[in-house]
Amino acid sequence: MTRILIAENDEQNIALMSEYFEVKGWQVDFAVCSLEVIYLCNNHEYNYLIINQKLQDFNAVQILSNLRMEAIQDDIVILCPKLNRQLRSFAEKHKLTLLQLPLKIKKLHEIFIPEFKPERL
Repeated sequence: MTRILIAENDEQNIALMSEYFEVKGWQVDFAVCSLEVIYLCNNHEYNYLIINQKLQDFNAVQILSNLRMEAIQDDIVILCPKLNRQLRSFAEKHKLTLLQLPLKIKKLHEIFIPEFKPERL
């Protein structure tokens, strides 16, 4: 079973992604702060991590810098309202996917269809 961790603090995005992935039969876990993300990734393995660029306490770069990256087997997607140099550089270095907000089902579909992999930055 495909397992995904969604680190997000926006209720609408949580509802949208939850419905999208649960309908696909994926196991979905949620985190709303950096401590939850780090704890879950240190204790479980996930196929995917979707993380909002800004959570309540830290930003995605700060969290991912302290994360056991091998806990994520396939891809890490960072949700961001605008792309900045630090985020682009971090994504390039670690081969991560950036997805610009607002979140749309079409964008999720493009990223999470096995036959299609988006170009990396």
